[in-house]
Amino acid sequence: MSRLILIGAGGFAREVLEWASDTNEITANHLITHYLDDKHADLKSFGYNLDFLGDITNFKPEKSDRFLLGVGSPEAKRNILKKFAGYKAQFQTLIHPTAVITRTSNIGVGTIVCPFSVLSANTRIGNFVTLNCYTSIGHDAVIGDFSTLSSHVDITGAVQIGESCFLGSGARVVPKKKIGNRVNIGAGCTIQSSIKGSGTYYTAPAKKLF
Repeated sequence: MSRLILIGAGGFAREVLEWASDTNEITANHLITHYLDDKHADLKSFGYNLDFLGDITNFKPEKSDRFLLGVGSPEAKRNILKKFAGYKAQFQTLIHPTAVITRTSNIGVGTIVCPFSVLSANTRIGNFVTLNCYTSIGHDAVIGDFSTLSSHVDITGAVQIGESCFLGSGARVVPKKKIGNRVNIGAGCTIQSSIKGSGTYYTAPAKKLF
């Protein structure tokens, strides 16, 4: 029998457990039964009756195993995928039933779309992207692989976000701007100009710190 295994046991992983439970009531395809965590966190202490399979680093999946990635850090997601690449692991995409997804949207493998997110016309969401609660993706926007958008992020029309970016809660990118790879944007920032290279940006409008 196929096992659905959660990778991670931190705060976001516990949120994924809740969203998967909501989704499972509709699709019956997201019943998480086991989990992996390098810190050996005890999910049973939070009331989740899952079997612990050990750490991520040393785990060898079975052919029928399926996975949900309950990790928010873009670099951590990328590193985990490198570890699992040799096993041809099957990663699930999770879309909460309250999310609004247009029929012209495209969502990649392993992506987590949390409650009340909105994906408008012709949006392109990469693989292993995290769209947290109330994230809004405008028409024709593109979000690169492994990027994480925190709650209430507003990506307006025709914006392009590169790979492995992190946008803090309430960040906003104005229309048609392009953000390069590995860019970190602080909570509440408004991006009014395109960003080519990697870096960390805070304040509103955003200024590069390092």
